[in-house]
Amino acid sequence: MNKLNTLYGLISLQQYDKALRLISEEVEEQQSVVNVLMASIKEPMIAACLLGKFNRAKELKVSLTIDESSSMNVDMRPEATEKIVTIIGNLLENAFESASKHQGTEGKVYVSFTDLGQELIFDIEDNGKRLSEKEKQAVLVDGYSTKKEAGDGHGIGLTIVQAALEKLDGALYYGDSEAGGTLATVVLPKGSVENGSDERSDSGR
Repeated sequence: MNKLNTLYGLISLQQYDKALRLISEEVEEQQSVVNVLMASIKEPMIAACLLGKFNRAKELKVSLTIDESSSMNVDMRPEATEKIVTIIGNLLENAFESASKHQGTEGKVYVSFTDLGQELIFDIEDNGKRLSEKEKQAVLVDGYSTKKEAGDGHGIGLTIVQAALEKLDGALYYGDSEAGGTLATVVLPKGSVENGSDERSDSGR
């Protein structure tokens, strides 16, 4: 909205060259991210989720970097895709909040993912608050969803995340990020998400 208001102002002031430059910069940056996502992710829903979070990060004035060497070419069931979007979306919001709160406009978040081997692995790092060993364990417990109890944002939405992980037989781990904050790692067995595989029923757990 701020960019649109600025663009409107530039056009109103007949600063057309500056308006065109602003548009070009936005389109170039957006297209670069789209190209990376199209090349690295087979599932459009996950690519769309990451693109949306890229724009969300810009609104929060946090830098989101997607590792260009990442790859995710598994053909997924729609139900699994929806759960992965829920998991990644919530964890990214947590990372944005922590990075923004502790680093302001210098907040940084990094995402990488791979489907090599028998598992899907997503890593989300931030330069926000580094959790203590006690907090890393506590933040994974159901109910730790308040900012104060969950390490300044890292537990927000985790009840939803844990429910989605359980459906996919997945796991979430917290560690230290090389960026100085927290690393959240999601591990999902390929067999729980691949198209053609049967989702486990509640009675089978």
